[in-house]
Amino acid sequence: MALSGVDYGLSGVLSVANLDNIAALTILPDVTLEARDLSRFAGLVGLDLAGGAELAIRGQVAPLTGELSLNFDGTTRDVAVGVARLDPLLAGEGALRLHVERDTDSLRVDPLTINTKQARIEATAKLSRAGSTLSARASVPDVSQALPGMSGAATLSAQVDQKVDGWHVTLSSDLPGKTQAGFQGVITGDGVKQLRAEGTLSADVGQLSVFSDLAGRRLGGAVSLSAQGKADLLARSFDVTATGETRGLDFGVPTLTPLLRGTVGFEASIGRDAQGVVAIRELTASGPAANAALSGSFGPGEGRLEYRLGVGNLGVVIPDLPGPARVSGTAVMRGGPWQIDATGTGPGGLPLTPADRWRRMGQR
Repeated sequence: MALSGVDYGLSGVLSVANLDNIAALTILPDVTLEARDLSRFAGLVGLDLAGGAELAIRGQVAPLTGELSLNFDGTTRDVAVGVARLDPLLAGEGALRLHVERDTDSLRVDPLTINTKQARIEATAKLSRAGSTLSARASVPDVSQALPGMSGAATLSAQVDQKVDGWHVTLSSDLPGKTQAGFQGVITGDGVKQLRAEGTLSADVGQLSVFSDLAGRRLGGAVSLSAQGKADLLARSFDVTATGETRGLDFGVPTLTPLLRGTVGFEASIGRDAQGVVAIRELTASGPAANAALSGSFGPGEGRLEYRLGVGNLGVVIPDLPGPARVSGTAVMRGGPWQIDATGTGPGGLPLTPADRWRRMGQR
């Protein structure tokens, strides 16, 4: 057979076996598909396709039973799927290999490999009523292709197993900036009436400065985080507890940087209900230069928060006022702007109130 169009072509041989036994009828393709302009198929697959591909398809298909075993081997050229972060990784010449096998019990993909100069993606999958699995790994020699302003290698891995109580998910990553992050949890629900997730998240970023361009501001220092929680993704509610520490953290704000020096430990316990009310049960941070705490709740149109801040030496922020300082108070909102109340003491026991602070600022 030979089928050709302006920018596509299909050529090769289709053999039909077992003509004397209709139940065992089998089609054996040995064809090559050439698509010089994948955008022609964009509407068919629902993606903003671009680029070109040539694909050899060999194997066998039993149309009456649905069983099949097919191998796809081919090359790609400047493929794009309309995803800004992914398309740069698929640019240039690439190689694609895919084996698909289906029987009466399951559908298996083993292997799937996509290899370009910018990335390598490997995956296997099995879809079955008895339990489905997915294993995938992606490695990128230089993430600057997808994330301008960053550089360095990245590796992402995923393992998903379907069990009686839901989908068990394990994710891990090695990223630039001496960064390691991972997630282990269980996802349940059909995604329409219910979709819930529960698990643990860990992250260790050794060099925050690598993410400065991505954040749009200067960053520095390091941070470690461990969190446990659960979420209802459809209701957008969650309940999370977290602990961690920062080391020499710098947000590029000169006033804050001296207060964040050294190792600062933090703890958080925060929840959000389906009505959009956020409850801060605990949010504390403590370091050599300062300590702070925040608690309360807020939601649509109203909220009440209590806060506390202590500074060992205010002179690191205001050189003319050396000595310890502390301030505490509340912030209340009832259908309007936040009303903030604060009291405290400054260096030498100097009392601080909102009125005193305003008057002193006016004099300066």
